[in-house]
Amino acid sequence: MALTLRTSQEEVQVTGLATQVSSQDTEIEGLTEQLNSLEDNLEDINNCSRLNNLRIGGLTESVLPKAILHTLWEIVTSLLPEASKSELTIERRYNHRHFATIERLMTAARDTPPMVQDQELSFYQDLALSTLKKRWDLKPLTAALTWGYPFCLIVRKDNQTHTLMKVSDIEDFARTLGLKLEVAPENTSAAARPPTTKTYTSKPMPPRQPVKRHSPPSPREPERLPI
Repeated sequence: MALTLRTSQEEVQVTGLATQVSSQDTEIEGLTEQLNSLEDNLEDINNCSRLNNLRIGGLTESVLPKAILHTLWEIVTSLLPEASKSELTIERRYNHRHFATIERLMTAARDTPPMVQDQELSFYQDLALSTLKKRWDLKPLTAALTWGYPFCLIVRKDNQTHTLMKVSDIEDFARTLGLKLEVAPENTSAAARPPTTKTYTSKPMPPRQPVKRHSPPSPREPERLPI
């Protein structure tokens, strides 16, 4: 009788512990979602604060810090000779006043890459480190895909180039590349359609080499051009 009572009490305790663990798991899941949301919001705020920044690759250390502003001024005026001085104002070494100017500079640099001391420069939108890491993690996938104008997907595999120009050719295109796609029936709503599954095989990317960067100037007194 005593053994039965003790067993019953332990079962009640185990049930209570299981309920408590389940409740804690639910709470942890909620906290994890909140943390992920906060990280996403922080990343978005970080990227928004960099909208007017321009990341330049290829500028060598031989360009002295005190000459960087004048060097950049020569570069941007050569890329956009028709722009006014107010449009090309450089607030700091990496910051322009107008976001539209950033887009025009990057477009012009893609068409005609500027050169400094026989070194070709590349212009990029300045992004948060967490965003850059996400993009780098997807590099094995994105490196194999290229968009053509106006709608065309170009993939190179086994030294052969494959092009998708019509949505109706997706299944044949995927079959050629060895991709597994699950296509929902036409009468299935978008919300009820299962996610598309794909299988990719790609070579591992080499580790990134550290890049030396000029340290930004003190924000206490922004440097401006033109002078």
